[in-house]
Amino acid sequence: MLDRLDEDLLLLLADNARRPAADMARKLRISRATVQSRIERLVDLGIIRRFTVELGTGEAERLIEAFVLVRLTAKDSAPTINAIRRMEAVTSIHTLSGRFDLIVDIRVRTMSELDTVLLAIRKLPDVVETESSVRMTRRK
Repeated sequence: MLDRLDEDLLLLLADNARRPAADMARKLRISRATVQSRIERLVDLGIIRRFTVELGTGEAERLIEAFVLVRLTAKDSAPTINAIRRMEAVTSIHTLSGRFDLIVDIRVRTMSELDTVLLAIRKLPDVVETESSVRMTRRK
């Protein structure tokens, strides 16, 4: 029912449902008209119910979301944060106080993709330790 382009579009909308169609078109390397027609189709199919992007039953479970706590060396963290920010699966990064320095939100389609992203984060030179948690159920 959904193809990769639909899934990528849903990820962009889930991140920011108010993102302009032209911006999504550039990011996905497709025309603005294609973005608009895909969104209309997703609405007609009931996959998008509201423009806060509430995913239809079954669709939300297709996305794997994880939180990764990251402890860094005492060096300047800007290069590491920028490297993490450039990872496509990363939806947000927040600095923390305490044992860990960052919490990274990740959204992927498969456990294999999650494993790849986690490995990429762990391989960064200033990363000392990570701890990951997969989001199981979203409750309001």
